[in-house]
Amino acid sequence: MPQNKQILLDNRPEGEATAANFRLVTTDTPRCRTARCWCATTS
Repeated sequence: MPQNKQILLDNRPEGEATAANFRLVTTDTPRCRTARCWCATTS
């Protein structure tokens, strides 16, 4: 099953944001219902 990846803000930075302020969340992409499909691509 395809997966969805999101980079989320984990905590509010003090000063400039660093990688420690974010987390990567991976979830399964839900199946499309019959005749209800939305597709998007990124470049």
